[in-house]
Amino acid sequence: MKPFFGSQEALLITVALVFYSALLALPIVFACRAKPLGKRPYRWGFYLAWRAAEYAAACILCAIAAIAFFFTNSSPIWVVLSSISGAMSGAIVSCAAALGLCRRRLYGVIVLLAPSALLALFGIGGMIGILLSAQSRPPSANEAFGIFFVFSFLFAPFTAVNFFYFKKRWQDIQRVRGSVLRNSKAPSSGRHTPGRR
Repeated sequence: MKPFFGSQEALLITVALVFYSALLALPIVFACRAKPLGKRPYRWGFYLAWRAAEYAAACILCAIAAIAFFFTNSSPIWVVLSSISGAMSGAIVSCAAALGLCRRRLYGVIVLLAPSALLALFGIGGMIGILLSAQSRPPSANEAFGIFFVFSFLFAPFTAVNFFYFKKRWQDIQRVRGSVLRNSKAPSSGRHTPGRR
């Protein structure tokens, strides 16, 4: 009997597409329900927090895959350690950004924008360097460097959009932080006052 999907590869591709569609749709659904930040909507901020959490999970999976690859293949230990350290660094930064954006804290905005800005500047500088020294390198090297720097260069418009988005909401986030600090310093209403002598 012929399978419904035709082959096992078609089934795997269908499952992957459904899973990827769910990853794209769920953040949008939850972001539309996000509470506003003061008088401004916070849907894009919540969407970025969700994406940062997904990237953190992907980094953790990459670290696990690097460990599994080390035990199944004869690869140098420094390659595995560098892969694990890079993946875990990305996971830590992404977790901090996701937590900060969900809690609407300033450190979430800084942790999100700082690596993106550095990567965008790195990509812009790399593209300029490739254009200036394209004739002194072989075509294969230019192609390899070009793919990497183009990927980094794509962070420039993404970083610019996020910068202007959070620039308009920076004062609102500061008000949230100030209200949290005032509530933490305020005496609790449930404390019992000592009786008079």
